[in-house]
Amino acid sequence: MNANPFVDQHGLENVTKPDFVSQEDWQTAQQVSAASNLNFNVYDESAGEVVKDFVTDSYNLTGADTGHRAWILSTRASQTGIGAAYGTNGYRYSVQTAVFGNDIFRQPTKSSVPYPSSGVFPIELLQGENIAWSLYLSDQAVTGTPAITIKDLDTGQTVNATNVGNYSSSHYGNFQTVITYYPGNINLVSGHAYQVNIQGILQYTFKLYNQVAANQPVYQEEKPKPVVPPTPTEVAVNKLMEEAEALRDSLNSGRKINSIIFGRSYQDGQKFVNLGEKQWFQDYYYYRNPEIQAGILAVPRGRVNLRIYNSPYPSHQKTTYARLLPQNSYAYGQKIQYGDFTWYYIGPEQWVRERTIKKIS
Repeated sequence: MNANPFVDQHGLENVTKPDFVSQEDWQTAQQVSAASNLNFNVYDESAGEVVKDFVTDSYNLTGADTGHRAWILSTRASQTGIGAAYGTNGYRYSVQTAVFGNDIFRQPTKSSVPYPSSGVFPIELLQGENIAWSLYLSDQAVTGTPAITIKDLDTGQTVNATNVGNYSSSHYGNFQTVITYYPGNINLVSGHAYQVNIQGILQYTFKLYNQVAANQPVYQEEKPKPVVPPTPTEVAVNKLMEEAEALRDSLNSGRKINSIIFGRSYQDGQKFVNLGEKQWFQDYYYYRNPEIQAGILAVPRGRVNLRIYNSPYPSHQKTTYARLLPQNSYAYGQKIQYGDFTWYYIGPEQWVRERTIKKIS
């Protein structure tokens, strides 16, 4: 019946029963789709690749809750099954049954399930856009959002997790607690070991490897390098970058973290605006939600046009008399391309154009 693949079709609430489908078959379809993970795509994927999509959960229309992954990794799951139907619109509708009523009463096989898991873990299941990490607890209830850090034990790089969310109320996978997060800007390298510290709940380590042996990196022992204290300039730049990353994270915290957004843009914080001529998206066309980039801007000497705008979009702009200070550097938490300019976000309702500044990092 070629159901719209870009809206929630669990329970078939967004479609009408065709005349050629019997009431009995329709009720079966409603029950199965309501208790299943649904995957709609136009690619020639195997059943295993469809399940991999559910595990990485990077195409979740409802955001970063990792609910599909939770059902795949459920500690109370007793059975599953997968099948597909093909629409005349070119889409294949894959269904993986996940919810069985009696499973909720089963004893869990494990108390916790982290993703990535402890021990060794394939780097391929962490590579790509919009792949959140997660922690599922079978019986332990956690409220709020814990602080989470990730450390590369080979390089010492430590980052704070971003977009930490608690989706426990949804009880995905029959778990008592469902926490998801993004690993910040940690560098993922095959062969490196990492430590995840979910404050007050769990600390564990894992080591990345390539599923294809030929892709494994050759191990080369590095000689220790002498520690050189940072210069005053480096200290100042590091401080600005911390401010820039905080600006970026403030935008990410109020943003739907989907790699694919249909019909609207999240580039201007919470505002949904037209990006320009022929840039509205409809039907089955989509726009990839851009990565939010942080950096530092230096105001060059001798420039006159240093105006700060409240918005990069002319229809939203209001008069402002704020100006950049010459010969100063500013942290930015986002940049977008609009018209002939690249715009940089330096604070709430504060945007500057590339023509007035020079990017140095």
